[in-house]
Amino acid sequence: MNRIPFPGNVLREKRQELDFTLDEVYKKLRIPVSSLTAFEEGRTHDLPPMTYSLGFLRTYCVFLGLPPEQYAD
Repeated sequence: MNRIPFPGNVLREKRQELDFTLDEVYKKLRIPVSSLTAFEEGRTHDLPPMTYSLGFLRTYCVFLGLPPEQYAD
């Protein structure tokens, strides 16, 4: 079964468009920079357990003004 790559580049581009660094996002949301980086680079295998990752991802999407459902599926 082929897996669809996670579209982390969209998250990174939106963050950069809003002019936030990863450290600034961490300070506002308390999502570890390692998780933010893994999302943006599409390295879903490097994320913490699913429950934490989904919560982080939903929070990050809302912060960026993106629909979390599109990324959390």
